Amino acid sequence: MKTQFFTVKDIVRITGVTARTLHYYDKINLLKPTRLSDNDYRAYSREDLEKLQTTLFFKEMDLSLKEISDIMQLSKQEQLQMLEMHYQTLLSKQRRLATIINALEDYVSGKDIFNLNIFNNSPSSDDVQKLIVEWKSYLEQYMTCDTEILKCIANTYNSDSRFKNYINQFSDEDLSDFLYQAIMCYCQK
Repeated sequence: MKTQFFTVKDIVRITGVTARTLHYYDKINLLKPTRLSDNDYRAYSREDLEKLQTTLFFKEMDLSLKEISDIMQLSKQEQLQMLEMHYQTLLSKQRRLATIINALEDYVSGKDIFNLNIFNNSPSSDDVQKLIVEWKSYLEQYMTCDTEILKCIANTYNSDSRFKNYINQFSDEDLSDFLYQAIMCYCQK
């Protein structure tokens, strides 16, 4: 059976990408045509079309061309593992966008900006936990920082009045208790 090839015009019609995009993908080695004729006409195989559709799918997931190129070099199993992690990231973004949309609806309907629940400031939120990881990495430059030491620091922040007073001067809320909860949440992971 004869192998079916697609011209640039066919690929443009099927996928909606421009000829210029195809030429660029060829230039950066993301998608090379299977055949190149003497007059530089590109011919794409069914596998090339599948690779392009996979690339376009990955682009829709906000992956950069560099990331896509790296992923395409992986085995199918490795690709699936990488995409599972990206899936979790997209779910997190989806939740964040839902929060922003709800806040926008509230704002447009007249709710005061200070009463909008835009920022998730719970001690277990992803943003707060990322800050705890960053803080821990700074501590580790000077000392061993295992879970027990972190718990000890958290308890000190929450119970020692000197630390409590110092930390709470930076917030109208009970910041020392918030830090205690955030650190303990990190330690339970």
